Amino acid sequence: MWRNAVIFTARAGGKCGIYLQEFGEGRGRLLLFFDGASEETRFHFEEYVLAHVSRRALYGTVQLVRLFVCGNCGTAVPDAYIEALRSQGRDVFSCPCGGVVAIMDPKEALARRYPSQIESMDLAADRQRVFDAFVLSANAETRSSRFVEWAGDERVTLAIVFTDVVGSTALGERMRDERMYEVRQAHFTQSRKLIAQYRGYEIRTIGDSVMAAFRSVAAALDYAQALTLNPGPAELRLRAGIHIGPLQIEEGDAFGRTVNFAARVVGAIKGAEIWLSEQAKLDIDVLGARRHEELRWQRQDDNELKGFSGAFTLWSVSQA
Repeated sequence: MWRNAVIFTARAGGKCGIYLQEFGEGRGRLLLFFDGASEETRFHFEEYVLAHVSRRALYGTVQLVRLFVCGNCGTAVPDAYIEALRSQGRDVFSCPCGGVVAIMDPKEALARRYPSQIESMDLAADRQRVFDAFVLSANAETRSSRFVEWAGDERVTLAIVFTDVVGSTALGERMRDERMYEVRQAHFTQSRKLIAQYRGYEIRTIGDSVMAAFRSVAAALDYAQALTLNPGPAELRLRAGIHIGPLQIEEGDAFGRTVNFAARVVGAIKGAEIWLSEQAKLDIDVLGARRHEELRWQRQDDNELKGFSGAFTLWSVSQA
């Protein structure tokens, strides 16, 4: 769903879409639109949507309105003109621009040409829902057992990293949905490659953000640095927040104060930077890894983090 619209790709080619206009409680209009779809695909899509809506509405409250548009100028023919012409037995409208618009309702002719597919489409949809439910359930069980197996216990101390794309809304507006989807998937592929390299675990993705766990802050920082330097698509700029502490693993996800605090750390960052909590920074100092000796740290004082009382010191890091 995007802005009250959904688009389906047809196996036979082309796309079919629905756009919802809401007028009030229980009242609205569904506009069907098509791009490159065949006559048969358009017919079956319209037939199925009408049947689906009619089943769930009060009897007699669903009305089908067909729009006739001039192919030359793109102007819709007024309903009053269509009614007047049909009452005169005419089946075309002469547009002032010179175009000719056929105003005969094609439904009856198409129904004779293409047998109804509503029953088979219902069966296919039911099978897909059952399969999706099975996959979701199995995936949740698998993820939960895998995460616990990776972590070693359901109650553990881990370093949590949240990443987020800077300016993702504006970027999405420039790229539009299809290109942004491709960029996001390429970014996630790069992230998973680096998570594997630093022996971490991807807990989940949220929008264009990544939540991952590592057994040490050092590994979490290495991952965050590598991903911000090379996020996959060159258009992306990332921010990352890191915190370490105890957490609870349930159903393949992580919960607890540590997770919430890590999310607030990344939320405090305005630009494309990596920030650590004070506890995470202390772990880096205690470890003293040579690869981190040239890092430059800047203290960020008096950060108020939503849901946590008081002000907190965070640390931003950059390469010397």
